[in-house]
Formats: sequence, C-alpha cells, structure tokens
Amino acid sequence: MAEELLNILEALEKPLRFVSKNNFVNISKVKDLDQLVSDLTLKALSLSLSSDELGVIQTLRESFSGYKELELESKKKLIEESLSTIEELKKDKHSNYTHTLQTSHSVVKETSIKEDLSQIPIQYVKGVGPRLSNILAKRGIKSVEDALYYFPRRYEDRRRIKKISELKPYTRETVMGKIILTGKVRTKRRELFQVVLSDGTGRLNLVWFQFNEKYLRAVYKKEAIVILSGETTVDRYTDSLQIIHPRPEDTEIIDNEENLERDFLNFNRIVPIYPLTEGIKQRRLRSIMKTVVDTHCHHVIDCVPEEIKRRRHILNLGDALSRVHFSSDSDRLVDLFDNGSVYGSMPHRTVSFNEFFFMELGLALRKRDLTKLSGIAFNPTGKLTEKLLTNLPFSLTSAQKRVIAEIERDMRADSPMNRLLQGDVGSGKTIVALLSMLKAVDSGYQAAIMAPTEILAEQHLRSIIQFTRPAGVKVVLLTSGLSKKERYTYYEAIKTGEADIAIGTHALIEQGVEFKNLGFVVIDEQHRFGVIQRAELRSKGKNPDVLVMTATPIPRTLAMTVYGVLMFRL
Repeated sequence: MAEELLNILEALEKPLRFVSKNNFVNISKVKDLDQLVSDLTLKALSLSLSSDELGVIQTLRESFSGYKELELESKKKLIEESLSTIEELKKDKHSNYTHTLQTSHSVVKETSIKEDLSQIPIQYVKGVGPRLSNILAKRGIKSVEDALYYFPRRYEDRRRIKKISELKPYTRETVMGKIILTGKVRTKRRELFQVVLSDGTGRLNLVWFQFNEKYLRAVYKKEAIVILSGETTVDRYTDSLQIIHPRPEDTEIIDNEENLERDFLNFNRIVPIYPLTEGIKQRRLRSIMKTVVDTHCHHVIDCVPEEIKRRRHILNLGDALSRVHFSSDSDRLVDLFDNGSVYGSMPHRTVSFNEFFFMELGLALRKRDLTKLSGIAFNPTGKLTEKLLTNLPFSLTSAQKRVIAEIERDMRADSPMNRLLQGDVGSGKTIVALLSMLKAVDSGYQAAIMAPTEILAEQHLRSIIQFTRPAGVKVVLLTSGLSKKERYTYYEAIKTGEADIAIGTHALIEQGVEFKNLGFVVIDEQHRFGVIQRAELRSKGKNPDVLVMTATPIPRTLAMTVYGVLMFRL
C-alpha cells in the first residue's frame, strides 16, 4: 500500500514540476491540471491511508477545486506549496516504507538479494527478441514474472503416444502420424477439407467444414509428421475415425529429421499446452517457457512462512511454479477441468494457496488500517427515530431491529463503520438505512444515499419524505436532470447544512457538491458503482460511516465480507 501511494505522489509531482520549471514558463501549456490532480488524489483516497495522510490528500484535492479561477500569481503559489507538501509526504512515506522492509520477517530481508522478476523484460530471454516480445505482449506477457504466471491451459501425456489402431471413439486422444492425403472433398450437401493421417497401424481423418484452404494447405503438407489432440468421432457414412476441426494450438508439425526419442521437451513426458496468439507456435512458446522456468524459478520470492508450508503440505513457490509448467517424473497427469485432480496436485495446490494467502493478508492489512482511522462517534438522542417509529404504518421485524441495533453500536464507536446490508427486494432494507441516517442527523451530521438510477433515487425520495415529514427533516434530491437554478439551490443547501439528507445518483459525487458535515453514507445497489466512485462519495466527509445495500452481492463484495473487511448483515 505504501508503494502504491508513493507511485501516485510521483505521478502528481511530475506535471507540477514541469509547470514550475524556468519560472513557470510552461504554466499555460498544461491544460486541465486541476482535473489531473483531482483524478490522482481520488485514486489515493481509495487506498487505506492514515488519518494524517488522508487529511493531506483531501486538502491537496480541495485546494485545486477552484484552480481555473485563480490569478496567475495565486496559481504559482498553489503549485509551489503543493510540491512542498508532496515532497514532505513522500519523505515520510518512504521512510516508513523503508523501516517496514528493514524490520519485517527475515524472508523479506532475503528478497533484497533476489531479482525483481517483474522488472526483467521478456525480450531479453534467450530466443525471444523484439519481434516475439511484441507478440507475447498481446497475451499480457511483458516480463519474466508474467511468463511464470502464464499457466498451461491443459496437459498432454506424451510418455506413450497411442497408435491410431488403439484409439477409441468419442474420447479425447493424442495421436501422431504422417500426412498421406490432403485436399478438398465434395459431398452431396457441402464441400469440406480433409487431411488423412497414417502411422502404419491405421488411418485418421482430420475434417474441416469451414476452412481457409490456403492456410490449411500451408500447414498440413503431404509427408509432414503431425502430433495433435482432439475428440475422436466416427464418420457415419464411412465408419472411419475422425477429428473435426482440430484446434491450431493442439496441433504441432514435426521435422522428419527430429529424434523424438531424445526430445524431452516436446515428447517422453507430460507436456504443457499453452494458450496461443497469432505469430507464435506451441513448440516455440514451450521452448521459451522452459528457458524462463529453468533460469528464473530459483529467484522466485516465497514469503509464506515455513511453518505454514509444513502444516498445509505445500511446496516452495519456485519449485511449484516450475512443476506447474513442466511436471517432474513423479507428478501425475492433471486435468485442469477436474477440481479434485487440480487439488490433488501439490504444485497446483501450492500456487492456489499462495494466491489466497496474499489476498487474505492484503485484506487483513486493509482491515487493520481501517480500524486505526479516526471516525465519528455518533451520540443520537433518539428523538427523530422515535417520531418516525410512532408514525410507521407497520411494525419492524425482529431481524430489522437486530440489524438496526448492530448498526447503532458501530455508529457509536470512534472508528469508521463499513457494513454490508443484504436482503431480498422488498425485505425492508430502506427503512433500516433511513433509521440509521436519522441517528446521524440527530447527532448533528448530514447523511447521503446514492442510487444507481434516477428512478430508484426518486423512489427513495418519496418514501423518505413520507416518513420524515413529521420530524421536520430537510431532504434534497440531486440528479443530472436538474435545472441550473435547482442545482445551485440544492448545492447551497448541502454546503450550508440546511439539507439534512441528500439523495442522488452519480450527481452526488460531482466536484461542485460540498457537504458541511457529512457523517453517514448509504450506497444502494453497490455493485453498480465502481470502487473509485464509492471512494469519491466517502471523500465528501471525514471518514464517514458507510452502509452498502444490495440484494445480489458481487464476488468482490462476498470476498470482503468473508475476510472481515466489510461487516455483513442479513
């Protein structure tokens, strides 16, 4: 997290340095500097920051909100002050980051002498070069680290390749043979392209109903030796075995002069089959991956403590990555479409464990940082909620009462609340959120509820006004359809604190919306908003309590609840 903030600060510093160079000669050349600062500071606010860091970033963000209206000298002064602020923050953050690295576990000390595999371009791996590196970049392989985590999509057991006479229909088989016939075949109904393979024990037809004849003739040349995989079927007219539309990545053309008995990369072992892209063939990619694995796997940093590895029966990460790509003699064939087969493979289980381990560790650190932030300790009198409950035409369910009590307990704590409220449509989530918002208003703070559509926002407005009218709570609605006059009126009501509750769509996070004292945020259908959008609404206050509501939690939300970052209630 420290490194992420340092990267953002450096990205902020570059344009400001450029503008300030040579007595600000470039100040008129840089357009939308305020927007750039707004975007980068918002990205920083989405991180888990200390209260001091949060204050500095928020101040920096707010100081550029009126940048375009400033006089030239005021702009220069603001840029100079911002550069000094960024420099100080960088020094503090870099000092803390270095101290953390120096005092952490001995495994981290070992990393300082290890290679940073993410910084080694794939271009400099033997056999790659500039042309192939551009091709590999299409598959996201730009560094050695990218290559190590570019896993096979399946495996073939080439320790013993079946003869054509041994093949069974309607099974996936790997077969090798010589091309004895190739060309178009016309039937009564259509034209197809056919390649006939033979290995001396039988024949196998490769069939394409949709084809590029020029391409197929160039690849499948007569007398060439081919090894390929696919599902065998039976031609109902000739009763012969066939593979229909064999995939290019499942097909390899073999040089007649190759000594297959001595080829321990492509034969005589369990062979990895990688996803391909245009411009590179399976054997070339496999050769590159073998070079990467043999050269760099021993440099992979393994931060999982030895005691945990022993308890979980997992390998060293470098060894596991090596064997995920190229199985050892003792490894069995893994079917990646079979969960039991994958879990039974120690290398694959090790890689999976590492991914989950660091995801859980990251979420735990984030939760720790959140609990350290200073939030708002609400102290409601209960008058507003009593008025609402007195006029409710129905009684709250026991589940609603339980959830409301838990939310109030979190609101009274001095650390920010971050809670998910999940319930089916019509289960009463809105009344729970409204009662919680009224407790914030009763404590002298403003509340906001953000909905993904204008229709849903208007529904919230009607129901909230209906319930809060007797209590005298002022509610405003912000949407993109407001007139300029209405927008100004509502902006002022929010800024001065006249508005107790603001309801809106994305219009709530526009730059001109300023709250006097935002303390409680409700986000409805949270999966419809991005992480940055939700962070921007939170940034309108100083660590407000957050309640997100949904009937259908997305996987990311479920993960956050499982690992404790987001508290959860039904």
